[in-house]
Amino acid sequence: MTEVQQEIRTVGRPQLKASTRLRLPIAYACLIAVGTFDILFTTIILSLGGAEANPIAAAVIEQYGLAGLVAFKYLVIAVVILGCEFVASARIETARRLALVVVAITAAPVVWSTGLLIKLVA
Repeated sequence: MTEVQQEIRTVGRPQLKASTRLRLPIAYACLIAVGTFDILFTTIILSLGGAEANPIAAAVIEQYGLAGLVAFKYLVIAVVILGCEFVASARIETARRLALVVVAITAAPVVWSTGLLIKLVA
C-alpha cells in the first residue's frame, strides 16, 4: 500500500492520542498528601492502642495488616483520580468540584486524628 493510499484510508477516522498530562495535578497532590497523613496518623494511633474508625479499613487491617491498609488507601486514591480524570474529560469544573469534595472528605479524619494525637501528647 502506498503512502497516498494509507492517507486516504485514514481520512475521517478519529485520531486517538493518549494524554499523559493530568488535568487537576494540584488537587491530586493534595489528595495524596492528605491520604498519606491519614495513613501516618492511623499508624501512630494504632501503635498507641487506638482503633481504626472506618469499618472497611479496620477489616483490611485485620486481614492484611498495615501494609494492606497502605495498599487499600492508595488504591482508593488511584480510583478517585481516575474517576476525576474521566469526569474532567467532559466537564472540567465538575471534576474540580468533585476533587475538592474528596480532598475535604479525606481531610476530615486527618483533622480528627490530629486532635486525638494532641490530646494524647498533652
